[in-house]
Amino acid sequence: MEIGIGTFAGKASRLAHSPRDASATRRDGLAPGSVAAPPATRPPANAVPTRPGNARPAQPAIPYLKWRFVRLVRRVPVLKRLVAQTDMRLPGVAYAADPKIDRIVFICGLHRSGTTLLEDYIHAHYHVSHLRADVPESEGQHLQDVYSEDRRFGGPGRFAFSAAMRREVAKLATSRTPRERILRSWQRYVVGRSSTLLEKSPPNLTKIAWLRATFPGARFIVMVRDPRAVAAATLKWTRSPVEHLVEHWHTAHALAHAEFDPRDTCVVRYEDFCIDPEAALAATPIGEWMEPRDEPLASAGRFATLKNSNDRYIAGQEQRRYGRGIWDRFGYSI
Repeated sequence: MEIGIGTFAGKASRLAHSPRDASATRRDGLAPGSVAAPPATRPPANAVPTRPGNARPAQPAIPYLKWRFVRLVRRVPVLKRLVAQTDMRLPGVAYAADPKIDRIVFICGLHRSGTTLLEDYIHAHYHVSHLRADVPESEGQHLQDVYSEDRRFGGPGRFAFSAAMRREVAKLATSRTPRERILRSWQRYVVGRSSTLLEKSPPNLTKIAWLRATFPGARFIVMVRDPRAVAAATLKWTRSPVEHLVEHWHTAHALAHAEFDPRDTCVVRYEDFCIDPEAALAATPIGEWMEPRDEPLASAGRFATLKNSNDRYIAGQEQRRYGRGIWDRFGYSI
């Protein structure tokens, strides 16, 4: 699917450089001409059943508490650099002794968009190294001290609204050595022998231009999923109503869309990926960016079977219409 730069690029650019606060950004998150959504209501209880399968796999108590402690201490500038040396490696994992990273492939996508599923599949089918650590989903954002984690800016369903996040990215653009600092931080958590590192963190979606400038030669895979499904699936982590979460989807993807470059960026739709992952990736230049494995590795147990779970998240939202938005550019009419 070809994604062109058009109507929303200017709006996203204004959002990216606006000094307005997060609430102001949220208020104009939907594109001009959008139809107002009905009053905020959560989906019926039976639309998104609560069960263990909906939650992230339980983490050992001690490593999780250690990660929480690291996050708190990182807020103290004097201790921030010391915390960067905290070892979050997993026991029993064969880490690379002296990894040499020549290129990074960034997976970009909001929470609950299928980015972890995509990372697992790519690692199983292509020669890439990846990060593994006792932090949520082994995301690189938690393993460095150059830029802030998404939770500082509101966390899932809110961080893309943050003007403070955009100011931080603008300030980072003047930093001299962010690449070296980030790679040094990630180095101890690299698993694999490939010089291509696969990294995924939700905030990647809102800082593609900065990552491109910081890591020359980087590639970007944007994973998208129906905004309604992403919104409903994110409810467990936020008190924001579904309508605000759909606006957040628009805002985050408008920022990303404004920074698309077809020479290094491609899009994978969750819905297409679940139907036929091989065909979905074959329609992108991913095969040119990474060398396929002769024999695929085994996928993680929770990803052994691909299943599109959109229906149960969208149930109860069929009557809501959001009108025009950046989602139109990705093939979603909602």
